[in-house]
Amino acid sequence: MENRVVVHYIQDYLDQTLTWIYGQINHNSQYKHVVVAKKTKNVDQFPLDEVYCLKDQLSGSALLYNRIISSISKNYPFFHKVVKNSKAKVIHAHFGHVGYKAIGLSQQHKIPLITSFYGYDATKLAKKEKYKKRYKILFQKGHRFLVEGNNMKKVLMQLGCPENKVTVFHLGVNVEDYPFRIRTVSPDKPIKFLFAATFTEKKGAQYVIKAFAKVREKHPNAVLKLIGDGPEKELLTDLISSMGIGNAVEREGYVPYETLVDRIYEADVFIQPSVTASDGNTEGGAPVALIDAQATGIPILATFHADIPEVVVHEKTGLLAPERDVDALAENMLKLIETPGLCETLGQNGRKHIEENYNIIKQGKVLGRIYDNTTFSN
Repeated sequence: MENRVVVHYIQDYLDQTLTWIYGQINHNSQYKHVVVAKKTKNVDQFPLDEVYCLKDQLSGSALLYNRIISSISKNYPFFHKVVKNSKAKVIHAHFGHVGYKAIGLSQQHKIPLITSFYGYDATKLAKKEKYKKRYKILFQKGHRFLVEGNNMKKVLMQLGCPENKVTVFHLGVNVEDYPFRIRTVSPDKPIKFLFAATFTEKKGAQYVIKAFAKVREKHPNAVLKLIGDGPEKELLTDLISSMGIGNAVEREGYVPYETLVDRIYEADVFIQPSVTASDGNTEGGAPVALIDAQATGIPILATFHADIPEVVVHEKTGLLAPERDVDALAENMLKLIETPGLCETLGQNGRKHIEENYNIIKQGKVLGRIYDNTTFSN
């Protein structure tokens, strides 16, 4: 593995980033993976080869020196040392604003910089003048940009990224970790819809509640499970109460990933009607939970939003509705309940779709080829 080292530049060593990339890193055995981050948390959940954290491994004058230099040059000397000592072949930055901070590492050590965009970095942040200027430099100095789907590719190109620098790379899951289970539903038995996400505007939880209320009028044995927490928690609580469906809605806060998977198996339908938020924030790509859920064989209800139609194929692996269209979402919920065999068909197709296009074993090899084929240029 001589000289086959990737340094992953991550702002914070946290669940949000690592759950998305840990699998790809762990299934890319062609390279040794080294992580540099400003701070760490939950390292035990994501045991990688080497993790170098600024705040964990430096203190006193050394930490102060790094902060001063960073305030001037946007680079930490500590990270330069890691890149040099590891003899890295590639720097892989996660999120666009982090890629900008990694430019200096790439230029000084003359190794290619790959930056993955995940969503809000290309939408919400990109609306700010500061990031528009930074991305312009990043698109010039960076060597390759990874996005989750073709919609995100168009977004980056609209921001000024050359098309030949953008590569669609699907995040993958280890399909073998998800036993396939058919969901069979019918109008005469209870059906459980599951929504699991942070309660923010872009996740569309309020539209789930409004659509579910319509479904309950026709199918009083239907149940909705909400998992998560966030800024819209009180709004959602009030909405459930005002619509008189409190006895049909189960609530659970944030749960560990393993518990979430258990909840997916307990449910009949997974629902994620993402929308573009009022501040411009979007999924960018698509919620990774949609990949995990389809691997289990559960049918999906979602929206025509960002790259979701690439992950959830309308009328093949799930049913999609326009953003914020409560009537259409309710109609799709009813269709799953009332159409014999539809849930089974969507679930089978969903599993096959993930096996063929989002399989972590395949994607790990794809990522290795991307590293191999990305070269440095000034």
